[in-house]
Amino acid sequence: MAVRNVSCAIFPGARVALMGPSGSGKSTLLHLLAGLVRPTSGSIEGELVEAGKPAGPGTVGLVFQSPSLIPALDVLENVALPLILAGSPEGAARGAARDALALLGIDWLEGNLPEQLSGGQAQRAAVARVLACQPRLILADEPTGQLDHATGVHVIEVLIQAADSLDAALLVSTHDPLIAGMLAEMWQMQDGGLRDPDEQETS
Repeated sequence: MAVRNVSCAIFPGARVALMGPSGSGKSTLLHLLAGLVRPTSGSIEGELVEAGKPAGPGTVGLVFQSPSLIPALDVLENVALPLILAGSPEGAARGAARDALALLGIDWLEGNLPEQLSGGQAQRAAVARVLACQPRLILADEPTGQLDHATGVHVIEVLIQAADSLDAALLVSTHDPLIAGMLAEMWQMQDGGLRDPDEQETS
């Protein structure tokens, strides 16, 4: 779904839930904000984001809908990899990865390969991979979609706590109104545009 006629701003400390039906453009908007997609018109501006250029670790972190773990690497290696590729010493990267896995309650799985994980465990590993990089903008695309409710609530709590500790902004797309209710602000997306949740008027 194309994103069109969208005007929005995310400020430090923002805690935003992005809601809308499947195919409404939520993932595309997150990919635009992460610099993974170049807009065909309009512009994306900000201290952290340069349109069309993927942001590196420590700036913007994106939790994808699919965990996207590398099959040949164990959980710890998967979580540490972005930091190593960005130039961090291996020991420091692995230490940050262990800390992030512990936050998600899956540090005991650090030696497992992705094929040995459940869908929920793999999704939490993907969240840990983002948190280990300590980004200033955290984007999460349906991070609780493969999790039971209690685990999903825990993951959102961890994301909020991490954002608080990093003074980072947090934008989470979700279908779950209970998850959305954990965040201070809600954006509603429909047919590629953002709508005011109270007034059905495209911004």
